[in-house]
Amino acid sequence: LAEDTEVRKNAPAEAPINSVRPTLMGNILVDMSKSNDPELATKKVIDALKLIEKFPKYHGFVQKWLSGISSGMRSGVNLESGNYVISDVVVLKQSIEWIASTIYHDSIHPWQYKTGGDGPYKGDRDMETPANLRQIEFLKAVGAPLRYIKHIEATIAKGNHSDLNGDGIYDWKDWELRNYE
Repeated sequence: LAEDTEVRKNAPAEAPINSVRPTLMGNILVDMSKSNDPELATKKVIDALKLIEKFPKYHGFVQKWLSGISSGMRSGVNLESGNYVISDVVVLKQSIEWIASTIYHDSIHPWQYKTGGDGPYKGDRDMETPANLRQIEFLKAVGAPLRYIKHIEATIAKGNHSDLNGDGIYDWKDWELRNYE
């Protein structure tokens, strides 16, 4: 308690106060406090989770395999913890349907990794196409615009969703190049 008081006394007067608090949606902790617009980001993620909630098949799956959704510079999911980091490029610029589909898509990867669903986990290249196909199924179920489905189909056809530097290996170098919309 004394340490907390000391930290508060020494905090700069101009330090911004973040009014957005982490929110629990079922089993998923939503913390968009690092977004450039935390209020809008939180609202859009919660709205996306509410959309998913309308479809029990997807809602139960997402609730089981994701533990949290937070903001970050690049989108991606931690396979061990199930925390999905979503970038401002996605959350601030895209529709609720698209955000919901990315949440569902990234909930698939911890399932693949932990259960061997879609075969033994061999890395991103082998796991993206099945996740993308399921994302298309989700987009159709929620009545998303056809352009979203066409985008995912083009991604599948291209075959290098995550190998962004084209070296045939999905690694941290590729992750650092991510700027998905």
